[in-house]
Amino acid sequence: MSDVYKNYQALTSDKVEGNHYQVRYQDHQSLLCLSAPHGGGIEAGTTELVEAISMSRPAWSWYVFEGLQSSGNRDLHITSTNFDEPRQLRLLENVHWHITFHGMRGTKAETYIGGRDVELKETIRQKLTEKGFIVKDARKGFAGMESRNITNATVQGMGVQLELTAEQRKRFFRHHNWAKSNRRHPSNWTKSLRDYKNALVEAIEEHMKGRPS
Repeated sequence: MSDVYKNYQALTSDKVEGNHYQVRYQDHQSLLCLSAPHGGGIEAGTTELVEAISMSRPAWSWYVFEGLQSSGNRDLHITSTNFDEPRQLRLLENVHWHITFHGMRGTKAETYIGGRDVELKETIRQKLTEKGFIVKDARKGFAGMESRNITNATVQGMGVQLELTAEQRKRFFRHHNWAKSNRRHPSNWTKSLRDYKNALVEAIEEHMKGRPS
């Protein structure tokens, strides 16, 4: 399905920030950033994953672009190779490690991993697998290897892109209910979300150990 808007400027000509969508971020001047460029109602569950990690590690920078519409949030999707929201770009100017969270279709609980940061990618794969999550190489079209992909817009020109299936994201919430009213409350987040978050934290900390942060 093609995007309605080719870039952020095109979206702003038709949609109003604070009404149709919102941008939230925290710049902690860290060399790591976690992002959900299709958060909120666009790809449910990706915002909450960023939030869960940031609550555990508040010194890490993060960013979310969230759809707020009662319906039709898919129209707010800007593909990662065209995602040029200015605050996200500024946030990444001094970032060395970037992990982006995305949603895709799928009735099996799986994660497809891509991006150009081979070392961090393999560490994340290992930690997620150890906690029982199914991790596969991203298929063509989801591999996140393009230099212009927002995932790779870092000092090093590389990052990690995680595509989580709908089933995987639904398992993050009680009763598989990913409606906004349910997913926004941490009390409705499941052990699956906590385990996923813990695996990522372990992977990041292992990868960054001994490196300037």
